[in-house]
Amino acid sequence: MVEIQLRSDCLFTDTIVPNKFIDQYMVNANGEFVKVYLYLLRSIHSNAHNCSISAIADFLNHTEADVTRALLFWEKEGLLCLKRNETNQVCRIQILSLDTDCPA
Repeated sequence: MVEIQLRSDCLFTDTIVPNKFIDQYMVNANGEFVKVYLYLLRSIHSNAHNCSISAIADFLNHTEADVTRALLFWEKEGLLCLKRNETNQVCRIQILSLDTDCPA
């Protein structure tokens, strides 16, 4: 199990869901994917230190494959930037502001 660093370009101290997420992204997303995104928002703003695909899956009663699919979906939508380690496991999730591109 790989522990994942969580980072954000957002300057929130509470779990705030931008209206743009609700209006433009949530309406076309699978509900389970929305739950993963909301969990990540909550985790990052509560300074969670023990985040992993497995921990997210356990908390949401999902499989690890479900969580991974959700992360890939949000990365494709431009809301997350995923960094992988040498074994291609996600080791960092950066939540991007809704107007930011994924940094290199």
